[in-house]
Amino acid sequence: IAISQEVKFGWQKNYLTGTSISTELETSKTDIGFASPTPVAIPEYETKFQVGVRQSLWKNQLGSGFKNTIAAAKLQEKIIEKDFEVSLGDWFKALQELYTNAWLAQRQVFHAKERIETQERLLRIIKLSQKRGTAERSDVINVQQNLLKIKQNYLGRKKALSDLWRRLVILLKLPQEFQKIDPMEIPMRLDSRDREVYRLCRPENLNRILGDDKPRFASAKSSLEAMSLNIANAEDALRSDVYVQVAVGGNDLDNDIGSTYQDSAALDNPNYLVSIGIDMTLGQSSELADLLARRSELNKRKSLLESAKSDVKIAWVNTCESVSRIAADIRNMEEIIRLNKTRSKLEEERFTLGKVDPQTVILASNDLIGAKESIDQLRGQKAVAIWNLKELNGDVKGFVDQAVANSKLR
Repeated sequence: IAISQEVKFGWQKNYLTGTSISTELETSKTDIGFASPTPVAIPEYETKFQVGVRQSLWKNQLGSGFKNTIAAAKLQEKIIEKDFEVSLGDWFKALQELYTNAWLAQRQVFHAKERIETQERLLRIIKLSQKRGTAERSDVINVQQNLLKIKQNYLGRKKALSDLWRRLVILLKLPQEFQKIDPMEIPMRLDSRDREVYRLCRPENLNRILGDDKPRFASAKSSLEAMSLNIANAEDALRSDVYVQVAVGGNDLDNDIGSTYQDSAALDNPNYLVSIGIDMTLGQSSELADLLARRSELNKRKSLLESAKSDVKIAWVNTCESVSRIAADIRNMEEIIRLNKTRSKLEEERFTLGKVDPQTVILASNDLIGAKESIDQLRGQKAVAIWNLKELNGDVKGFVDQAVANSKLR
C-alpha cells in the first residue's frame, strides 16, 4: 500500500523586458506499507528543485505591455496636474467676475452718493428761490421726493456692495475682521490695459492658444495617449504568445527529507530544459468587444478634442472683437460724459437765474451720472473679456504668479 503527500513552493519575478525568472521547490512523501509478515511503513521522500528563465518573443515582446502600463500611469499623473490648472483657471475666472461685480457695486454706491449731493444742492437752491418768490412749494416737494428715492437707492446699493465684499472675504479666506471694514474704503481698480489686449489678440497668439501644451488641451491629449497605450495592451492581450524557456534543476530520492533538500539544491546531477512554446487562448469574444469599445471611445474623444479647439478659436475671435467694440464704446461714452458735464453745469446756472425749472436740472444731472454708470459697465465688461482672453490663453498660473510678484502683499 502506498500513500503519497506533496508540497510545492514557487517564486517568480517579472521584468519590463518581458523576461521572467522563477524558482520552484517540490517535495513529495510516499509511505510504502507492507502487511506481512509484520506490518511496517517505510517513508520515501523526493525533492525537485528548478530555476528557469522565460522570455516572451511576441506577446508583451521586450516588455512592451509593462512599459505601456507604466507610461499610461505617468500620463494619468500629468492629466491630474493639467486638470488642476484648468480648475484653477475656472476658479480664478469666477473670482475675477466676483471682484468686477464688487468694483461695479462700489462705483454704483459712489454714483448714488453723487446723485444725493446733486439733489441736496438743488434743494438748497430751490428753497432759496422759494423764499425769493421765484419757485413754488410744489417744486420743493418734487425735489424732496426725488431726494428720498435716491437715498433709498443709495442704501440698497450699499447693502449689495457689503454682501459682495463679505463673499470676497470668505472666498479668499481673509481674516474675519475684514468683513467689518467699510468696502467703500477699499481701493479697487480694474486691469484693462489696451497693450495687453493687443498682445493677447495678435493673430500669432491664436496658434499658441490652440497648442497641445495648454492645460485644457494637454489634459485631453494625455488622456488620448493613455487610451492608445491601453488599447495597445488590449490588442497585445488578444495575441498568442511565442516564448523560449531555459531551466536547470535537480532532484533527489531518499528516506531522509533533509538529504533530499541538500542534494537537489546542490545540482550535482542537473537536468536541463530548453523549450520553445506557444500560448494560445480561444474564445476571446468578450475581450474583443472591449477592445472595439475602447477604439470607438478613442475616436470619439479625438473628435471632441478637435471640436473643443474649434470652440476656443470661435471664443477667441468673438472675445477679441468684443473687446475692440467695447473700447470704441468707452471712447464714445467719454465724449458723451464730457458734453453732459458741460450741459449739467449750464443747466444749473440757468436754474439759478430762474430760466429753467428743476426738472430740467434733474434730467441733466441724471443723464451725466447715467453716462458715468454706463462707462463703468463698459469697463467692467472689458475687464471680464480680458480675463476671458487670459483664461483662453491657458496660462492662468503664470498670470497669478506674476500678479503676486508685482503685488505689495507678499
